[in-house]
Amino acid sequence: MSYDILVCGDFYVGPHAGGRLEPLVERREYATLFGELYPDLQQSALTIVNLEAPVITSGQPTSKTGPVISMKPIVLGALQNAGVNLVTLANNHIMDYGVAGFEETLTRLEQSDIAFVGAGKTKAVRKQPYIKEIKSKKIAILNVCEHEWITDAKSEAGANGVDIIDHFTQIQELRDSVDFILVIYHGGNEYHPLPTPEMKKIFRFFIDAGASAVVGHHTHTFSGYELYKDRPIFYSLGNFIFDSNKKAKGENWHTGMAVGFTIAEAAMRFEVIPFSQHEATLGLTKLESNRLKKFENTIQHYNAIIANDERLQEEYVGFAQKMGLQYLSFINPYEGKLSSLYKKGLLPSVFSKNKLLLLLNLVRCESHKQLLTIVLQDAIKNKR
Repeated sequence: MSYDILVCGDFYVGPHAGGRLEPLVERREYATLFGELYPDLQQSALTIVNLEAPVITSGQPTSKTGPVISMKPIVLGALQNAGVNLVTLANNHIMDYGVAGFEETLTRLEQSDIAFVGAGKTKAVRKQPYIKEIKSKKIAILNVCEHEWITDAKSEAGANGVDIIDHFTQIQELRDSVDFILVIYHGGNEYHPLPTPEMKKIFRFFIDAGASAVVGHHTHTFSGYELYKDRPIFYSLGNFIFDSNKKAKGENWHTGMAVGFTIAEAAMRFEVIPFSQHEATLGLTKLESNRLKKFENTIQHYNAIIANDERLQEEYVGFAQKMGLQYLSFINPYEGKLSSLYKKGLLPSVFSKNKLLLLLNLVRCESHKQLLTIVLQDAIKNKR
């Protein structure tokens, strides 16, 4: 089906995943790669995916925690063939190969005639919206992400990090020059299928500021959605194309959704397109019958929790408690096998109650957190 705007989640084809998809791209078997969404992608006026890694031929990985990933330039041919004409770059992997990898990615996107939003070589450029006219209506796309490895310490290059006040001002200013504003946000807790209570406030605040719709991704699991002031908010689309090198990392890893928007005179109408991606069989398959019913029931369950602030908070506290040992292992000075022993309860925490209270205050108090961020950045520079 043809949409005015089709928004998809995270796209990654590379060695960090299962290795099944790169051969498809090399053989240009694009119909298999994109499966049943192939016609929708090609026929929509503006097709958007999140480019989840830099596109490079070689380079030096940056120093960071978590996976460092990249994709080969041939993936851009696949996206171009599928009709993808805009990629979002505000995410936690776009700087995985530093400024050089980032700049190569921008060059290759320009050579492939694929536009991008959410990142740039300067602070001013990375904040710029992408504007396109569809059906005589001007649509502005803003792309932002949480502050997880999104910039380089020695350069202004990087992704557009969340700054609520700046975003409010920008949305307010755009309202005078465009007809619709779509905010695409990369963030949230991986594998948790609900927004954080704070994220719900932020996404609604974007609507209050004048956004026409808000769409989230990053968590590798689909989440619920709501209509707030008659405008749609999608908290996470889940994966678009992201193979798994092991068994699925979360119960919704292989199930995602795209959102098709149709521009009306004064509204952005939408349709949810749920699908299965590269599970036992390669390709994207639209959900039908029992699988579609299960998806709809799950979405309704998530939506009911999102609508209730108390339930959303309870679910988030429960998730935090499940993640407790992992996060405490992050701040204890154990590494490698010692960290595993700590998480199994075989090693004690090195922190006293007073030290934990101090750490809590440093990350909870805004002024302390800002100061601590700079102090840690400087300390890391001195370790090089």
